[in-house]
Amino acid sequence: MWNDQRSIEEAKALHAQAGEMIIATSLNRVNPTWSLPMLKWLQKHEPEEYTPGAAFQSDADLVKAAGNIGTTIFHPVGTCKMGLASDPLAVVDSELRVRGIDRLRVIDASVMPTLTSGNTNAPTIMIAERGSALLNAR
Repeated sequence: MWNDQRSIEEAKALHAQAGEMIIATSLNRVNPTWSLPMLKWLQKHEPEEYTPGAAFQSDADLVKAAGNIGTTIFHPVGTCKMGLASDPLAVVDSELRVRGIDRLRVIDASVMPTLTSGNTNAPTIMIAERGSALLNAR
């Protein structure tokens, strides 16, 4: 679909702009919730915006603030996807070997093809156990 580097860069720029628009729109919609009738009982406590703060009003300010304070609850996985040889995105085989590079294995959460629905700790321990067994069997 994308046939040159310029097209790829343009697509990345559009994606980034869309993300920034979503961030600004989301943050702009949160502030007015204090005045909703169902939250009227909170007004006696005089709630005050804590983060990003009243000083951040423009879309550009809100995007910048979100970038400074934002984080993710997800652990990075899939950067060295494990999978079948027929999968062009799978760079690691079922024995945790990196395809095309002798004597190199990846033994961590990055081999998970997708994020698990729960915490990544236990699956990562099992990947490590499997890797250890593979190395000891050599």
